Amino acid sequence: MSIVPFIAAAPFVLVGGQLFRIARKSHALPDKLLAAFFLLLAVGVVPRITAVDRVTRGGQDWTTFVLSAVADLLIGSALVCLVAFTWKVFRPEQAWARRLTVGFAVAIAFAAVIGKSSIAAAGASQPASILFNFIVVAGLSWAFVECSIYRRQMRRRVSLGMADPVVANRFVLWSIWTGAIALQGVLQVALRVALYATGAGEVLAAGEDPGGPWLGLIVGIKSMLVVVAPSVVISVWLSFSPPKAYLSWLRGDQPEPASV
Repeated sequence: MSIVPFIAAAPFVLVGGQLFRIARKSHALPDKLLAAFFLLLAVGVVPRITAVDRVTRGGQDWTTFVLSAVADLLIGSALVCLVAFTWKVFRPEQAWARRLTVGFAVAIAFAAVIGKSSIAAAGASQPASILFNFIVVAGLSWAFVECSIYRRQMRRRVSLGMADPVVANRFVLWSIWTGAIALQGVLQVALRVALYATGAGEVLAAGEDPGGPWLGLIVGIKSMLVVVAPSVVISVWLSFSPPKAYLSWLRGDQPEPASV
């Protein structure tokens, strides 16, 4: 078995482990939800990448179907945690946000079930698979939008001296990691739609080379995790465990004069 899926998952394990330790101390629900998101995502990445590799190398089979189903369960559960985190942190008093969270969980479960109801429906080019990934991207995009809105609001407050620059910077960092993961998801959905529209996905599922740029695009988008994962790790680390030098830089602390 290739070690590539485990290398891709390792940064998310590090982030999830750090957040899990924080959640154990804080007992705060948002911290628990965010830790669960990263840990479930880390575990889900392994069967997802493995399934993609098997399809591109030898076509669709029962093992690929099982790997894809497990990946959908884990990644779908992770996204439910992220959406619930977004609701609790940014819109805790909004009834529409609570309904949206419940609706998201139902929709992603529905898409996963219909997408895996038969082996034939498990191919990467199938509409049900596209629907599942589209719902995932919608959840990621909501988190990114909320982070971006609060980032702008906090920037204005900092300029007026009404907010802590460290807290404001946390929303900048959250915008970076949610945006990076959302971009990865958008590109994957675009690729799946293109595979379906051109019929190349069916060729891949049959274990044949569709020709053209498809294999290169699949490898390229998968390789983007090399950039996405470190940006997520650095952003989360600076959000929850920032070094003193970073905090001093954010607050504009002046160095103490040297004693004579």
